[in-house]
Order: sequence, then structure tokens, then C-alpha cells
Amino acid sequence: MFTEFEESHLSAIKEFARNAANRRWENLRCLDAAGTRMHDMSCGLGGVVITDTMKSVMRAGEGARFWHNHPSQDSLSHHDWICAGSCPDVEILATNERGSIFVGRIPAWDDRLRHVLKEFPRLSGDLALHLDTLAKEAGLDFDNIYALGSFTGHVQNLALAECLAPSDVLAYGYCLVQQDQAVVDACSRLGIIASGIGYARSAIQGLLAGAPAPTASNPRLVGVNHVALEVGDIEAALHFYGAVFSFELRGRHAGDAEQPPMAFLDMGDQFIALIAGREPPEDVNRHFGLVVDDRSQVMALAEAAGAKILDRPFNFVDPWGNLVEVVAYRDVQFSKTAEVLRGMGLDLDKSDEARDELRRKLARGGS
Repeated sequence: MFTEFEESHLSAIKEFARNAANRRWENLRCLDAAGTRMHDMSCGLGGVVITDTMKSVMRAGEGARFWHNHPSQDSLSHHDWICAGSCPDVEILATNERGSIFVGRIPAWDDRLRHVLKEFPRLSGDLALHLDTLAKEAGLDFDNIYALGSFTGHVQNLALAECLAPSDVLAYGYCLVQQDQAVVDACSRLGIIASGIGYARSAIQGLLAGAPAPTASNPRLVGVNHVALEVGDIEAALHFYGAVFSFELRGRHAGDAEQPPMAFLDMGDQFIALIAGREPPEDVNRHFGLVVDDRSQVMALAEAAGAKILDRPFNFVDPWGNLVEVVAYRDVQFSKTAEVLRGMGLDLDKSDEARDELRRKLARGGS
């Protein structure tokens, strides 16, 4: 079933999961499609970060396999399915400390899944309560009732796969070790598993039916290419912004009968266009946020360059009335790709809060 190389990494993940010190930790490994090399690995408390190397492998479209342990000891989570849905050739494998394996793929994304996966955590809680009630009413022994708590996700995923069968949208498979299979068998004999699948299937079918129709006619906002600022004089503006920030000049336009003089400040995959012609009054609430690598000295530099400093933290008005807010890269969700950062000569990281915000956004399907 697995190559020797794959077996070694699967065994290492299981050994990690069985270590009592790692009870709440997760170990993620990204393997190639052939099972001959590991691209990268990460660890995290209660969850892991997909590294830039892993993202590059996914974008390459040559097959990426994400193998990890689940601190919950359960099957694939909604985070796993969202990752699987990011690329048709991505495989997600989760294992528990006992050695059972759960595998999923989404070869053809169905946009209704966005609505379903957004509700997956809530449905999981409802299903866990339903299974627990069934088990107690059926007289299941305490040990198996306790063990059943680690199979809520598995039951939910079985229902999800049934709801999308026989389409090629989603594939779900599993291999239970004897200990886990015995729990499932004991629950199945009392009708608990079948009833749980039916309960989850009904809820998922309702979510699929109620998913918002795709709005292909409405383009999705994905970012900002550039911001244009009107300034009184291009040379004076370049001197001012050059005294506050470090940047490269992407280009200039001398001005002609149709367009005024312009200068373009490079920000990697984005830029600021300075356009001659601005006259006061200054902005009061209209503003834009500039992201920097380190903002500790920016207000002192802005004041020294002639900016009007506002009472609001890290807000200033340039000499031509443009209101600027300065934010730190590590503290916001906005992210540049590793390739762009390398091209800019930067090595930047995110704060734990920013990572949490990004994780929550992924859990909501990017909404």
C-alpha cells in the first residue's frame, strides 16, 4: 500500500502522535505524489501552518500529499477539506495515535462545498450530541461511548461522501486499526453508526440545497494593484516619501497634453502612483493603509519630513492633504507570496493573531 519511504514518514507521524508530550500538537509533512521525497514539514500547537514551500508545491500542480496526525484523534476536519479543495491533485491523510488512517481528495471543486464546510464545525457538534444520545439510549457500554467521541468526524465524512456520490467531486477513504474497528462494529450492531450517518446526511443535503447560487456575473475583489495619489509637485513628493519610506522607483511619466507628470513607487507586486495636480483641502476620513516591514520609526520620520501628525496612532497627512495610515506587515492578514518577498529582499513573518485571522478566514471559505 505504501512505499518504504512513505511507511517511514507515516511511522514517524504516528510516533509523534503517541508521545504524551505531543498530545495537543500536530505534525504535518508534505510528500510528493510518487512517495519518494518530503518537500517540507511543520509542527504546531492545535494546528499547523502550511509553509511557503508547501504552497509552491501546490501551485506547481504536480501532486502534493499532506500527511499529519490529528490532536482530536478523529478523521479529516473542515480545514483538511478546504486544503484538499485548493488544488485537484492534493491529497490529505490524517492518522490518530492508534494508527487508523483517513484520506480525502476533492478532484473537482463544487462551489456548494464552501457553504457546507463553513457549517462543518457546527454540524460536528450537533452530530456528537446525537451520537452520544443514541449510544446511551441503546445501552452501549461506557468504554465504547467514550471511544465513540473520536469518530464524529469519520461519521460526518462518510455522510458527506454519500451526499456527493457518485460524482467525482469528493473522495473519502479510511483504514481502521483493529481497536478502532471494534468500536465501530459495536456501535454498528446497535444501529448507532447508520443513524449518525443518516442524521449528518440529512443536514448536509439541506446545506447543499440551500447553498447560494454562484454569482459568476459579479467579479470577486481579490486585492489592490495600485493607489494613485495627487500631489502638488512630483519632485517634492518624491523627496517627502523618500524621507519617510524606503522604496525603488518603478518609473516616471514626464507629462503631456493628455496626462500630468507621474512617478511610480514600487511595492513588489503593487505600486503607488504619484500624480501632479493636488491642491488642498486635506483628507479627513478618506485614507489608505500602507504596509511596512517595521513602523517603529515611521512617525518620527514623517514629522521630520513635514507631515501633519494626527492623534490617531500611525496616521499622518502628507503636504498635499493625503491621509496615510501605516500598518505593520506582521499584524495584518494581507500577505505577499514568498517569491515577491524574495524579489524585494525581505524576510517577514506574521504574528500569531494574524495567523489566527487567516485560519478563521480559511475556515469560512474565504468569505
